[in-house]
Amino acid sequence: AYKNLASGLRIGKQMMKLSAITYPALWLAIIALAVLGQWRWMLPAATLIIGLHFTPLARIFNRKIDCAIAPITVGFAVAGMVLAANPHISWRVVYAIAGTGGALASGIYGAYLVCGYGGLRKQLG
Repeated sequence: AYKNLASGLRIGKQMMKLSAITYPALWLAIIALAVLGQWRWMLPAATLIIGLHFTPLARIFNRKIDCAIAPITVGFAVAGMVLAANPHISWRVVYAIAGTGGALASGIYGAYLVCGYGGLRKQLG
């Protein structure tokens, strides 16, 4: 029980640190881009920050799934940013590409959680 408690405390502390960096960065990026009138960059920036957020999760939770999700999300964010840099490309296309990365990350992670729940349910009877 002590090992689980110690592990839980370690995870909690690391998640607090990660959240203390990620969420202010996310809000600051969105607010700064809004103030500057750079709306087309908002979703790609948010997707990039969330994608980068997955990288330390792999170490914190000792999971491989985060190593798969991070580059997918970051890749779509970067693609969205490349498109956002071209003023002739509609913001809708930019948001579709960046949003697809976020949706894929959410879907993959959701499926991972459902599979994990099924295994846990079988384990507990």
